[in-house]
Amino acid sequence: MLFQKAGARLFVHSLLLSCLLAGCAGLPFGASATRGQSPEGLVLKAEQKLLADPGEASHKVEWLRQRERAVLDLLAAADKAHDAGNWEEAVLLYQRVLGLDDKNQNARRKLAAIEAERRYARLVADAGEMFAQGNIEGARNKLHPVLLEAPAHAGALELQANIVAATTAQGSGAPALKSSPNRQITLEFREANLKMVFEGLSRTSGINFVLDKDIKPDSKATVFVKNVTLDAAIAAILNTNQLEKKVLDATTLLIYPNTAQKNNEYRELVIKSFYLTNADVKQTAALLKTVLKVKNLHLDERLNLLVLRDTPEVVRLAEKMVALQDVAEPEVMLDVEVLELKRSKFTDIGITYPTNLTAGVLSNGAFSALTLDALRRLNDKSITVSPNPAINFQKTDGTVNLLANPRIRVKSREKAKVQIGDRVPVVTANISTTAATVSDSVQYLDVGLKLEVEPVVSLDDHVSIKVALEVGTIGTQTTTKNGSVVYQIGTRNASTLLRLKDGETQVLAGLINDEDRHNASKVPGLGDIPLLGRLFSDHSDNRTKTEIVLAITPHVINNLQRPGAEIMELWSGTETSIGDATRSSGKGAVAAVAAPSRPAAPEGGGEPAPPPLPEAVPATQVEQAPPAATEPAPPATGGQ
Repeated sequence: MLFQKAGARLFVHSLLLSCLLAGCAGLPFGASATRGQSPEGLVLKAEQKLLADPGEASHKVEWLRQRERAVLDLLAAADKAHDAGNWEEAVLLYQRVLGLDDKNQNARRKLAAIEAERRYARLVADAGEMFAQGNIEGARNKLHPVLLEAPAHAGALELQANIVAATTAQGSGAPALKSSPNRQITLEFREANLKMVFEGLSRTSGINFVLDKDIKPDSKATVFVKNVTLDAAIAAILNTNQLEKKVLDATTLLIYPNTAQKNNEYRELVIKSFYLTNADVKQTAALLKTVLKVKNLHLDERLNLLVLRDTPEVVRLAEKMVALQDVAEPEVMLDVEVLELKRSKFTDIGITYPTNLTAGVLSNGAFSALTLDALRRLNDKSITVSPNPAINFQKTDGTVNLLANPRIRVKSREKAKVQIGDRVPVVTANISTTAATVSDSVQYLDVGLKLEVEPVVSLDDHVSIKVALEVGTIGTQTTTKNGSVVYQIGTRNASTLLRLKDGETQVLAGLINDEDRHNASKVPGLGDIPLLGRLFSDHSDNRTKTEIVLAITPHVINNLQRPGAEIMELWSGTETSIGDATRSSGKGAVAAVAAPSRPAAPEGGGEPAPPPLPEAVPATQVEQAPPAATEPAPPATGGQ
């Protein structure tokens, strides 16, 4: 049964190989391509060997190795094709990976990602067509799932920026009032009943107004506006009479008193979830609470999730503020070169004379202890003397260059540390006073190069780098009376703060250690004679000069992009009504909203005639009925 299954798998692989062999010949798969063989061919050969001798472990290892190498090569080529935008080729390569290893999760994820990208591309294309046709609401709805699933999709972000630049309205799913932005109206009312004002506005604009039962029936309004949009006119009336509106459908508005009870009763709320990619969920929650006064807010630190419940206007502002904060932190690649230049010169010239004279007695060809019997038999053949003088002629020049070239990628405002060197053991003898035993303990000292950097990337691609460099060297070794071994450690430190442009190189040098040692070994008296003293002495000179040079070059990666003006400055409404941009911004501002003051009544009694109304304009006008008979009516500007 085992060989039947193996034979079936071999047949499938052979069929796959025959179908793909022609297309694989030109692919650069490392050593496989150099031999003109496809990855599947190498795997198939290894599998044939395994089937021929299933008990041989080396065949199984070779088959697994070839399959892993082929999978890695195919994945690398597929990723390259995917990054180049060649999705068809990438899909074929990922499918070939699954042909070799049907449980490869990486290939399955990449195939699912390509399918999602195709779906995103279709949605973005449809949204772009709707936006070009002026259907902004439809374009927003098409774009909404793309931004939810892939917040960093370049095409969706670009189209969203175009939509934001074209209009301030956002797609929250709430009904929008249908009104012509180019149509302008003129209203002229003085001390008119509020219901009459909305009735005239309804006749003029075609918008239906539903008044809440708690609006006072005797409420009056004075409105004088010229050549304003419908939204601006409605906002003027609502703001000056402590009223609020709710859009019921495209042609109907509900008007109700702007009180806490009525807002809780009529204002619809939206639940919005934000999966943050880069921002800290606590800081984002604090931002929304402080700026937008959001109360119904929940955060999940495990998922980096933020959920809020508020009005559609507040949610739209929250989306923009989260988009401003949820951006990737800047990164910088630091190209560091550390060069240690060491030059040494050693000279040893002269004659080394012995410092003592030893004598020995030979007994049977070997040195032995001197006895009284040996003293009686002393002669010139049994006594040895060893002065052993030596003539030294030595000069050594050395140059050592030690180069370390680490490349460090680090986030802005984060520390990075590089250490290159040795850990030197220091042995300490511990003597026990009770058991009279000696035990050794070992501690390690880090000696070598230590480099700590902390970059800060600015928006203009400048990098401020805090650099701390320490170079330690091992000196002489000393053994204490207790047997402990200690070392003399030499250190050179440098710390500074640099500000460099992207790609600019800065060299830090001057950490020099210069040692010059002179030693002389002389015969007493004779070695001090001028000139001739050189014949009775040995002079050695040792000079060592070491310099540390540090070169650092920053390369900015993924720097922050300054947002556009349309998102950096947002209209947030009033203190009591956050998010109503129409009622607080300068867009569609009311040309004139005024309640003209009445002049003081004359002493003779009666009320003076009101000031004349402004001249009529060629826009649509709505005019109130004549006032009571006790007050002279102003000149009419139109019939009613």
